[in-house]
Amino acid sequence: MKIISFVTLILFFSSCSTQLTKSGKNVRLVTENQKEKHCKTLDIITTSNELGWDAAHDSQNAMNDARNKVAELGGNGMKVISSNNAYQGYGGASEAVIQVEALSCNFAKK
Repeated sequence: MKIISFVTLILFFSSCSTQLTKSGKNVRLVTENQKEKHCKTLDIITTSNELGWDAAHDSQNAMNDARNKVAELGGNGMKVISSNNAYQGYGGASEAVIQVEALSCNFAKK
């Protein structure tokens, strides 16, 4: 019975992770210099997450969500505009908020 409870708990917490989609895996982080030379802006996206194990996990989930949303718009690059973690009181939950610029980039261009 303990094994079943443990497996159920692991499955529950792993389901709280934001997984990258196939196209989300192809979205690259872009510098300001790369953006100016190779990219055009599609949209500004803000994502947040508070379901992770800790602040770092929240940030990773929010970043994965941003990559997936950029890919849904047809983008292949993104530039981070802002990123922060907020804590809700002593010992409380954290929330990561990330704002990115969704980009369509031609990385082959010199």
